Amino acid sequence: MISKKFTAILLAIALVCLCSANLWAKKPARIAILPFKINAGEDLSFLQNGIVDMLTTRLSWQDRVAVIEKKRVENALDETAGPINEEVARQLGAHLGADYVQFGSLTI
Repeated sequence: MISKKFTAILLAIALVCLCSANLWAKKPARIAILPFKINAGEDLSFLQNGIVDMLTTRLSWQDRVAVIEKKRVENALDETAGPINEEVARQLGAHLGADYVQFGSLTI
């Protein structure tokens, strides 16, 4: 017959293993979505905002992908001069702590 002390030790070990599983869990990937450059003859800023909002909702995936807050991205962009190219996007991503940066353009 198994003693109560042995059973308590096994239970304690099982609880430690189960509770520490979160420590081994992988952190979600972080993505920064930059506003797309709109190439059009008219003001389509609503489309620029809509693209960012759409990508945010489509790319967010609980415990797997975290999209960096729009306001933080906008603040980082305010500190950046010049057009957004791959190098600037990499620098912004590093500044924001992002694993990935989404940027691009749309021509109408």
